[in-house]
Amino acid sequence: MGNPTLNTLKLHMICSNKSHFTVQKQASLLGLGERSVCCVESNSNGTMMSVY
Repeated sequence: MGNPTLNTLKLHMICSNKSHFTVQKQASLLGLGERSVCCVESNSNGTMMSVY
């Protein structure tokens, strides 16, 4: 029941491609699944790069 639009929303985690492997592990433990983690490119100091 409830709002069908809200029932189809999925949470994702965004992290640097240099992040620790436990980010995926924690997503799994939270019930989000490892596939909910999106790793994005980062520069040499580990800052995530945004694309406009």
